[in-house]
Amino acid sequence: MLHQNAVLYLALKRTGGLSAWIVFIALFMTNRLYENGQLSRFSTSGSAIPLTLVLSIAAFIAFIMLFVGFCILCLYSYVLVRSYKVSLRDDGLALSYGVFKVSDELLPFARIQEILTKRGILERVMGLASVRIKLAGGKPKRLQGLSPDAADALRDQVMGRPKDEPEAGEP
Repeated sequence: MLHQNAVLYLALKRTGGLSAWIVFIALFMTNRLYENGQLSRFSTSGSAIPLTLVLSIAAFIAFIMLFVGFCILCLYSYVLVRSYKVSLRDDGLALSYGVFKVSDELLPFARIQEILTKRGILERVMGLASVRIKLAGGKPKRLQGLSPDAADALRDQVMGRPKDEPEAGEP
């Protein structure tokens, strides 16, 4: 049910905040090395190292850290996508997901108020779609990395189910 590009999409989506932290850490580490004099041993004339060299070293460190971080996020996203299970049951929509903390949820049809199919810019480029399920009295659930056809089919199947409402005399 999940699209083949779901792993790359989830990794790219999580990389934004990671890249800012990595650039900050790389600049901090380079600055500390420069202040401690550990970068000065590369200077042959004994003069200070030019700022361009320091920034080049920082950029290289940031690139390596970003590459390693992106590889780790791809691996995590792959395991996360493989762990995600969605199934329609008679009483609701069953979700099972998680890597470190596995969650099993049942979303009763009576609590599902609305299902939205969304396709952002990155999702459209990669041929993906997301489904957002709004629940009565709970946080909305978002299913990412679906193919557009699977997202539409899921929405149509869930919204086509009858809602089991309690009768007027029952509590």
